[in-house]
Amino acid sequence: MVDSAFVRVNLLVGHPCGTIADVTGGRRGPYAGTRERRAAIMAAAHGLVTEQGHRATTAADVAERAGVTESAVLYHFPSKEHLYTAVFEHLLSGPAPREDATTVAQVEALLTRLVARDTTNPHLARLYQVLMAESSDPAHPAHDTFVRRTDLITGAMTRSFAAIQTSGEAVLAASPERCARLLVGAWDGLQAQWFIRPDFDLAADVLAAFHAIAPARTTPAAH
Repeated sequence: MVDSAFVRVNLLVGHPCGTIADVTGGRRGPYAGTRERRAAIMAAAHGLVTEQGHRATTAADVAERAGVTESAVLYHFPSKEHLYTAVFEHLLSGPAPREDATTVAQVEALLTRLVARDTTNPHLARLYQVLMAESSDPAHPAHDTFVRRTDLITGAMTRSFAAIQTSGEAVLAASPERCARLLVGAWDGLQAQWFIRPDFDLAADVLAAFHAIAPARTTPAAH
């Protein structure tokens, strides 16, 4: 059986290999199981998209890098949407943070780190934007994935805003849940603008949105 931890690392760092030989220890043809072949195809797709973008990546490119036939790619993933959805599902299946951000400084650090991740992997982040827009259609293969992603992020940010409100560190513009939706919406919108005109500091604007939603308390909290 393929080592799932190895495949996860391959996907997260965009390893340039990701062939059947890589994930099966050199076994080929009938010895490579369906799960291993599927994992190799996803790893190849992730690496290619990271390097050259989703529009420049073809099924033939993925097949060549994965060490399989193009028909094998289409057998496992009948469309690019299915393939890229599977890649994001795998990325989102990684271990969740063990603790929520519960202070303003922790939220600032988290947002800064996540924005830096997206801006240093622009091809992958751009594909994310495309899939997010298309997944608003319930029939799209990525719909359920992005519903889970939205619930995960807004849930974590709701807990962060609630903790900040309880500590009195900031005054929320609305309920913690609504503040979470406002921040995630602002973040997604700013990222889309940045891809069109990357002439502003995306991290600074996301942080500005956070501080507008949860401005620092100017008077001591009542005890």
